[in-house]
Amino acid sequence: ERLLVGGWSQGGFLTNLCCVRNDLHNTDWRFRAAISGASFCDIDAMALTSDLGCAFEPELSRDGVAWNMDFDDTRNRAPSALWAFKDAAQRASLQNAPVVPPMLILHGEADARCPVSQAWGLRRALRSYGLPFEMVTYPKQGHFFEDQKYWVDMALRIGRWCQKYIGDALV
Repeated sequence: ERLLVGGWSQGGFLTNLCCVRNDLHNTDWRFRAAISGASFCDIDAMALTSDLGCAFEPELSRDGVAWNMDFDDTRNRAPSALWAFKDAAQRASLQNAPVVPPMLILHGEADARCPVSQAWGLRRALRSYGLPFEMVTYPKQGHFFEDQKYWVDMALRIGRWCQKYIGDALV
């Protein structure tokens, strides 16, 4: 009842995957909420827009970059949470229970490593399926925030999110 998943950068990427696969582990527990920070949800788009280019692509997409792949080669979809929302929504409908937990999305607007367009894509997918989320972008902040006021804001938001979805941390 009190399980939340969260991460920053590649941890945020894994958080996104945990959310769309929340019901696939054949156990009686599920994540009740998620916090996705400076994350990415589409491997191909990351190869095109990240300051790292496709440096991480072989690790995440089994050695395939979009421009070297055949049109019908979909192996980059497997590690991309964006491609799994439809299946997660269908499973939720069949189970009559939520699959994707409420998500708090945190992102710096000037993030060159994981561009904010990744957060926008995640938000669009959540919104299109009517899933609960909150998204906050931080002006002039990159992959790692430099302005202390944004760290404070983020900490307070995370605290409220946890309180709302998993209850008092001191209980």
